[in-house]
Formats: sequence, structure tokens, C-alpha cells
Amino acid sequence: MLKRIAKYIPLALFLALQCPLSAQNYSRHNWFFGNSSDAIIFNKSDNEPMWVDIQGTPYGSGGSAVATDPLTGDVLFYTDGLSVFDASHIIMVNGMGLNGISSSNQQVGICPDPNNNDQYFIFTNSANQTNPGNIEYTKVDMSLPGNAGMFAPDLGSVNGITNISTGVGNTSEAMVIIPNPTFTGCWVVTQNYGTSVYNVFEVSSGGFGNTQSFDLAIAGAPPLVAANFAYTSLDGGKIAVSPQNSNKNVQIL
Repeated sequence: MLKRIAKYIPLALFLALQCPLSAQNYSRHNWFFGNSSDAIIFNKSDNEPMWVDIQGTPYGSGGSAVATDPLTGDVLFYTDGLSVFDASHIIMVNGMGLNGISSSNQQVGICPDPNNNDQYFIFTNSANQTNPGNIEYTKVDMSLPGNAGMFAPDLGSVNGITNISTGVGNTSEAMVIIPNPTFTGCWVVTQNYGTSVYNVFEVSSGGFGNTQSFDLAIAGAPPLVAANFAYTSLDGGKIAVSPQNSNKNVQIL
């Protein structure tokens, strides 16, 4: 049982993050996770959750990511960090062989390409509980037909850009993708395994920004192995860090 919660808030960048949701934005209404075909979909009229069986191939038992059309709420694709599934719930064309660990906590995240409305970055994290990992990206192009039949809507394909290094390594399992206030880009946040160092790089219309590393030891934060990040846009924007270590406190960034 935690006796206290350590708070470390030295990063103005984190505190400036906002992630507003409007009534017309349905980008978070589809939750696919776990090694079964079960899913949760939120009703667009009242946000009530509904259990559904997606009748697809079960995927990894760890974290996952879903790309949803923010205007219609339709599923575009989803991934467990190893394979990418299209809206017909089968593996997308070229959608196998990603380097995430499908049993890890936060091994995959999705960010739209700010320069192309039809394309998306999938970021994978190859860390597991006992070994640090690397952050790589794969591109999905929803303008490609993929598995769609003749005259059917495009289902997208991985477009040949797969497992490209971002240059960020030695990471713990924790990774979070935070959209910017206008949903025209995002920040990718990771933590260096067994340290007090956190990394942030931006995805914007200018491409990938330089990775900025912040050592929270200067604020008194002890080294740890981050197991999970949870982000909220409330109260100025904060990230809760759940440590893998049993003798470490939760940190609030």
C-alpha cells in the first residue's frame, strides 16, 4: 500500500498539454484489447459502453491501439504491436511482423500523420518487464484498397515503411501518445529503463522533432522502471507513472 504519492512537476511541456474532446469527436469510442474477440464500443449518442464480439482474430494479451474515424466513430484499424488488423477484422495487407511485445503494458500507440489525412504512424515499443526496448514506427495508408473487394471501400495497407527506428532506446514498457490541442500532431512520451529520465518527441507537420530528455532526479525523483503511463488533460495536463518496482511511489508529471 502506498504511504504517499510523490509529485514531480518540473516540465512545463507536460503541463501545457491539453486534449479536449468535443461531442463530435469519436476517436476514443472503440476499445479492442485482450487475447479474445471481445471489445467495448461507446454509444455515440450517450457514451454508454456496449460489449461486442468483433469476430476477429484474438490478439495480444497486453496493451493495444485502435484508430477510429473521429467524425463517424468507425474503426479504421487496430494493432497489438505485432500485427495490424483492418476494419474487416483480418490482418491488414503487409500488417505482420511489427516489433512490439504483445504481452507488454504499453507496447503500441497510433498518431495520425499531420501531413496526410489518410496515413498513420504506429509506434511500437519492444520493452518487456525484464528488458529495455526500442521505439520504432510503421506507416499505414488508408487510401490503399488492402483487403477490400472490388468496388468496396478501401481498408488500408501497411505501405512498406515498417519497424523504422526513432532513435529512442533503452525504454521501459511505459509509452503514451498524447495528441496536441488541435489534433494535428502528437507527443510520444517514454521513460529510460531503471532511471529518472523521461523522453519526449513531437510528431508535427514538420516531421519528427528532436527527442528531449528530462532527468527528474533534479526534482528529487528516484530511478525506477515505469510500467504504465496514464494521461489526463484535466488540471493543466498530467501523466501518472505507475512503477514496476514494488518499493517505489507513483509519480505525477
